[in-house]
Amino acid sequence: MKVQTFIFLGITFLFNIAFSQYYDKQASVVSNTNGKVTLLQEGSFFTLNNQIVTVKLQDNKTIPSDIKVIRANILGYYDIEVPNNISYEDYMKYLKSLQLFSVIEYNAIGKYNEEIKSNDSSIDKQWYLSRINIFNAWKFSFGDENIKIGVLDSGLDWAHKDIGLGRDSYQNVYLNPNEDLWKDNNNPSTGDYIDNDRNGFIDDLKGWNFITQSNDVRTTNSHGTQVSGIISAKTNNAEGIAGIVGGNKKKGVQVIPVCVGIFAPESSILDDAIIYAVNSGVRIIQLSLSVLKTDAIEKAIDYAKQKNVLIICASGNDSSNNLSYPSSNEYVIAVGGIDRNNRRAPFSNYGNNLSVVAPGIDIFSTGLNNTYLSSDGTSFAAPQVSGVAALILSVNPDLTVKQVADIIEQTAQKVGGYNYQNTYTRPNGTWNNEMGYGLVDAYKALQKATIAGPDEFCLRTDATFELIAPIPNDATIKWEDPEYRLEIVSGQGTKSCVFRGTYWDGNRTIKAVVTYKDGTVKSFEKEVYVRYQGNWANAQYTIKNHPQSPYSTPCCNGSTRVIKHVILDDYMGGASIKVEWKNTIVYKDPKDKFEFRGTNREEEFVATRYTFTPFIVETKMRYISDCGTPTKWSNTIARYYGAINETSFRSASAYNSPVKSTNEDIPVYEFFTNRTSTLRVQTEDLQQWLDAKYSGKELNDKELQKVLYYLNNRDNLDKIGVKVFDFSGKRILQGDLDFGKSLDFNMSRYAKGFYIIIYEFGSISNGKVIYKP
Repeated sequence: MKVQTFIFLGITFLFNIAFSQYYDKQASVVSNTNGKVTLLQEGSFFTLNNQIVTVKLQDNKTIPSDIKVIRANILGYYDIEVPNNISYEDYMKYLKSLQLFSVIEYNAIGKYNEEIKSNDSSIDKQWYLSRINIFNAWKFSFGDENIKIGVLDSGLDWAHKDIGLGRDSYQNVYLNPNEDLWKDNNNPSTGDYIDNDRNGFIDDLKGWNFITQSNDVRTTNSHGTQVSGIISAKTNNAEGIAGIVGGNKKKGVQVIPVCVGIFAPESSILDDAIIYAVNSGVRIIQLSLSVLKTDAIEKAIDYAKQKNVLIICASGNDSSNNLSYPSSNEYVIAVGGIDRNNRRAPFSNYGNNLSVVAPGIDIFSTGLNNTYLSSDGTSFAAPQVSGVAALILSVNPDLTVKQVADIIEQTAQKVGGYNYQNTYTRPNGTWNNEMGYGLVDAYKALQKATIAGPDEFCLRTDATFELIAPIPNDATIKWEDPEYRLEIVSGQGTKSCVFRGTYWDGNRTIKAVVTYKDGTVKSFEKEVYVRYQGNWANAQYTIKNHPQSPYSTPCCNGSTRVIKHVILDDYMGGASIKVEWKNTIVYKDPKDKFEFRGTNREEEFVATRYTFTPFIVETKMRYISDCGTPTKWSNTIARYYGAINETSFRSASAYNSPVKSTNEDIPVYEFFTNRTSTLRVQTEDLQQWLDAKYSGKELNDKELQKVLYYLNNRDNLDKIGVKVFDFSGKRILQGDLDFGKSLDFNMSRYAKGFYIIIYEFGSISNGKVIYKP
């Protein structure tokens, strides 16, 4: 019987497997070979210890004298010895017939909680495997031989014992089934010289060399052999290194080597090589090269896209903030390199279109003539991502290229201490210019590729998980919670199961154990976090004006500027924190356009100005918990933005404005002329006054209403009423001031001293004390 399992076993010692009806832990016998009994429980396999049975007495019962007790514990359980003259199974039946015991349990040899590793002799030199979480990923798969990767590089030493035929009987170099075998497996010239598959390439049993136009891809440059070894060197063959998808003592993902240049790739060849790989049935094309961008290559990449073939390419080794080509193509997954400290490798190119990173320093892999060597470069980071992509397709071959790319980007680790930010152009999470979406994570990627559902949910809430890996209809599915901290609400036995967070918060594992008709068992799992919601709904946070508020709008020519608007005063931080911003444009000209694009910490917007019209924006925010519960709305900030050019909003003085008004609410000022005989009242330009007084500032409710009144009624505000009173309250002068002009009052007959002047402007009035010298 073929039995496979892809699970990560918890730390367990010699332990009992209970039949308890309450916990559904019953173990079943899946094989009995030469007296060695294998038990299956919750997707894990154990070897029966046929010398011991564990029992628990019923109340008021005693152990018979003919039963030998090895040990007992304070909870009432007895480990008893199985006599030599009776089989284990018969002794279990005998114990049951006594009707003395409430529990009769198998006993089995367990396993220690170790990551799945291989016996490859140099695996300790492959530090990068643990960094990309490959050992946990191997619980799912070591790579499916039905998945093919085209390695377009300097060729491949397919005779290397760790990739091709060695001491074992298999190889991870793809053999074209539509071409006749060579008479001598190690001599490409011994083919039949017939294009058996009519693809235009004669005897291409093990790939093609576009440089020599031959079927011999072996060259004097080890670059392609190193890249291929990282992907698919044989795993667990007690030889050399472990490939990411090298199989487990059997065929893994198959490599199709395509030589596009011995010591340097040629642009004129690459497009043909891409087409060749696609037509050869690859799911992934691996490129660790940079070439000149050509229309022919662009069209070949489009062809791969149409055929659902994923292209993964190294970002380049120029220490540049521009990616090399073809990694800069938007369809290609661009891979940068990091060092052992999870920092960008100094040589690694970065910038727009960078997808993820992988280790690129001291990468140990296969070399020519059965050798091994270490090298640096993004060339050796990219094949790690190709290997992870192949693992994803191994467990779920139905995924599209976009789905695979999304999974790789969405599950990347945010490492290195870099600032990863949400941007509206990056749909798969937070992104950084030097690290892309982060360090590729094979284990998380396989979880997402097999079980769909939330990464986090809350206590006392339900979450639905769906097994999306292809499962035949005649297979059985059992959902499990190994920690017994969740409740299965519905869906047991189906592809979709609802779990409820019941006991305590913390890390949990959702597991689906699939038993196939032929007896093969596979286990898929997904790590989740159950959160405690607390008093979230009553929390409230504060926002304030952004301290860096540049504003530069030449205006009237469609100029566009980014405006820093407000910032969170109580930023909680963390990639999982969700912030909801609510923006209301209270006043603007219909011709002006605004686009808001907030991050978790600050809100900014893009303003495209076609007019001199000021605008007012009201903003507030609230946090949304991982459980979907919002906090209270924060304080609301209303902010006025004027039309003054090339300035900042730090203060009104920054405008160098000629405004002279000292009145709080009305754009007017007064002064004495002609040696104190004439009181002159002068209006300001309304727009200039508003800009100087309020632009960039936070408006309180009173100020907001006042500013809106002026803006909404400025075409109808043509006169300002002016009244002058002495200190007894007697009105001595009055008049109407036309807006944009001045008004003089003759005060020559009034004594020096204090007077009160009242301004009335529409519904707004303002009074102040003046002194006549």
